[in-house]
Amino acid sequence: MTSFYIDSADREVARPLLSSGVFAGLTTNPTLLQTAGVANQDIAALVGWATAAGARTVFVQAWGADAEALEASGRAIREFGPNTVVKVPATRDGLQVTARLESAAIPVLVTAVYAASQVLPAMAAGAHFIAPYLGRMNDAGRNGYAEIATMQRVIEASGSELKILVA
Repeated sequence: MTSFYIDSADREVARPLLSSGVFAGLTTNPTLLQTAGVANQDIAALVGWATAAGARTVFVQAWGADAEALEASGRAIREFGPNTVVKVPATRDGLQVTARLESAAIPVLVTAVYAASQVLPAMAAGAHFIAPYLGRMNDAGRNGYAEIATMQRVIEASGSELKILVA
């Protein structure tokens, strides 16, 4: 099943798109939040607004300098609502936090994925989603399309239910 998400924290941008019924939800990251003037303490209100506006899923990136801080912010993010998915970076700490959050039934998207070799650790940690950065792979001179196709083949070959959310 194909789903589309709005990559923005700007309500004026997202409102008409969410109301169209075409988009499954909203994805955010620290840069998008900052650009839209949404502080960490305002994220819960954004998630509530997006849900009321029609978002079935809202992705919010955890923050923190180490695994413990990432996990704490991830758990706090999930408190914003049952449709919230926690985003963590594809780092050692991020994968450790993914396993902890997923074991607590908190869905996670592993973000900043650049290589098919990152799929297996994300699957092993129990992630629901991965977000490969197509544009950045292509900008670096790599064939991002081929890399993402390889990621999909790895997922299918393993029988995993991991979903790719191309960024």
